Amino acid sequence: MPYTPYYPGSKLAGSRLLRMSDVVELMALSRATIYRQITAGSFPVPIKIAGASRWLASEVTAFIEGRVAERAERPDHG
Repeated sequence: MPYTPYYPGSKLAGSRLLRMSDVVELMALSRATIYRQITAGSFPVPIKIAGASRWLASEVTAFIEGRVAERAERPDHG
C-alpha cells in the first residue's frame, strides 16, 4: 500500500514538502534571493519541521503560476 503523507480529504492531500535545494532548483534562484523574497513578502513562507524549513510544493507552484499569469497580462507580452 503506498504511503499517503496526509489524511484523505485534507486540503494538503497530495502536497509534497520541498527542501531548500528543491526550491532553489525549481526557481533557479540563490538561497539568499529566496530568503530576501520571503522577507519582502513576495514568496511563500516555509513551514518549520524539527527546525528544518520546508515549503509546500502546491504553494511554490501557485507562486510560479502567478508570475506566469502576470506576464501574460502585460501589454508588452507578445
